[in-house]
Amino acid sequence: MQAQRLADLGCAEVRKKMYAEEIPWKEIVKSAETKVPVLTDVAALNFPQLGARKFQRTCTLKSVKKITEDGKEWYLATLDVKIESMLKKDTPFRSVSKKAKIKNQPIGHRIYTYKILLYKSTNLTPTTG
Repeated sequence: MQAQRLADLGCAEVRKKMYAEEIPWKEIVKSAETKVPVLTDVAALNFPQLGARKFQRTCTLKSVKKITEDGKEWYLATLDVKIESMLKKDTPFRSVSKKAKIKNQPIGHRIYTYKILLYKSTNLTPTTG
């Protein structure tokens, strides 16, 4: 739950940078194969049974261009927020894989994905999250 909150805050920070035009369009309009790092920092989370742990939060952005019939350029930006333990052998998360043999396996990271629809005009206009 705390990792989800940390990822949500990362998404909010990236969206704020988009509104303030601190992330240039040339980074947003990269192809779907190219992930652009837009935020990297370290945060501490406190787990009841494990105590305080430091995590690296890495936000990467990729987008897909869509031109509508009326010629407007829209981009569907995918923001991946990876929350990863800074301790090599620390595994505070549980796998949520549907494969039975690895379900609930301890892992050291989580990736949260957000979608942001952008319209390219003279200024950046995120429309949904």
